[in-house]
This record gives sequence, structure tokens and C-alpha cells, in this order.
Amino acid sequence: MVSKDPPVPPRRAHRLRRPRLPSIMSLGSVRLSKHRGSLDFFDGMLKWAERRRSDDARRRRDRDRDRDRDRDRDSGRDAVRLRRRGSAFRWPDVSSGGGGGGSGGLCRSCLSACCCCGCCCCCLNLEYVRTWPGMLRVAQLALSWLCNWLVGRYALRVAATLGSAMPAFFLATAGGAIGCSILLAVALLSAKSVSLLRASLFEMAFHATAVGMYASQASYLHVATSIYLEPYKNDLENYTYAAVVTSYWLGYFLAALHSLDTVYSMKHYGRFRC
Repeated sequence: MVSKDPPVPPRRAHRLRRPRLPSIMSLGSVRLSKHRGSLDFFDGMLKWAERRRSDDARRRRDRDRDRDRDRDRDSGRDAVRLRRRGSAFRWPDVSSGGGGGGSGGLCRSCLSACCCCGCCCCCLNLEYVRTWPGMLRVAQLALSWLCNWLVGRYALRVAATLGSAMPAFFLATAGGAIGCSILLAVALLSAKSVSLLRASLFEMAFHATAVGMYASQASYLHVATSIYLEPYKNDLENYTYAAVVTSYWLGYFLAALHSLDTVYSMKHYGRFRC
């Protein structure tokens, strides 16, 4: 039995479509997108260059700040080092590179040091002589050596008459003169030693001992002169009796000066300990 299905129509072959040409609008959009892409690229490059330039400037500022801080710290260290070395005895720096007022040598303070003694004494601590302790020390030194000169020049002629009073007074004045000479030399050669000596018990003990020695030996010589020498003062050589009297009165005055220095040392020592 034959089926009666309808016949299937034959399929048509696919027709190749002609490619569509891009329109003017599409070409404009593509060109605009390319232009925008190039603008974005160049904007990114400019931003990157600006960011790099700002980073370089920041790093340069940080480097300059670190260099300035290091220079300030080094200059502070150099100043402290020069201040520490300036108190010690050194020969003047004669190099011409540092100049007269630079930090190259110790001669930077020559102009201020020449006004005291008339010569270039830039290696000495001459400011100590202008203070009250320095003036007292110079006066003690001068008077003690004057006592030694008077005793050695005139009073030794009557040493046998005065007995042991004259050698004892001579030893007291010689010891005080030597001690004052050492203390003054240390203070002139090192400014740091002045504060160290004031902060210690040595100077106070030295002045207290000098007060006792000068007062006791001057009074001993005074009594011996009044008893053994005054009755024969008209028979003595010229200036002998006057030299002996001047010696023990200078001894009293030296005891007073050393007592003032003892009080000053005690005040400074107490202030240092507080």
C-alpha cells in the first residue's frame, strides 16, 4: 500500500552575503576610540612622569634634610670636641687655612688673649686671672714670694737671735708659695681643672692648712721679734728689723687671704654637692 505523504520541497543553497562596508559613523567611532586611547596613554605617561618627578623631589628633600641633620650633629660634636681640647695646653695652630676666627686652631682666641699681658698668650686660660679666685691666687703668690725674699735677704742675718721662729716662718711661706704656684699654673694651663679643683676637697684643705701655718708662724715670729730682737733694733743693720716686721705682718695678711679663699671654696663645694 503506497503512502500519500506530501513531497518535501528541495532546500535552497545558502547565498553568500556581500560584506557590508563600514559606515561613516562606525569609522568615526573607531577613530574617536583610538584618539581617546592615545590620549589616555599620553595622560598616563604624563602622570607617571609627574609622579616620578615628585618622588625624586621628595627623596632629594629627605636626603638634604638628613645631610643637614648629620652636618649639625657633626658640627655639634666638633664644637664639643674643640671645647674639650681648648682647655688643655697645646701649641698654637699656625696653619693659614683656618684663618684668624675659624675653628681650625687654638689661635682663634688670640685677639681676646693679647689684651691681658700684651703678647700672644692664646694657649693660656687668662680668663681665670680676671675672676675673684684668680686675683686672690695671684695676690697670695706675690705676697708669699715677697715674704720669702724678705726673709732670705734680710732676716737670715738675725736667725740665731730669733731661734726657731725664723726657719719655721720661712718653711711656711715657702710651702705656701710653692702650693699657690702649682695651683695657679694648673688653672692657667687647663680651664677644666679649675672646676674640678673647686669641686674637690683639695683646694679647701690646702687653704685651711695655709691659714693655720701662716697664722701660727707669723704670731710665733711676732712674739720672738718682740722679745729677742726689739731691744737691739738700733744695733741692727739697715732694713733688717723693718724686713722682719714686714714679713710677719705679710704673714697675717696672707692668712686672711687664704681664709677668704677657704670660705669661697667651701661655698662652691657645697653648691656643687647640692
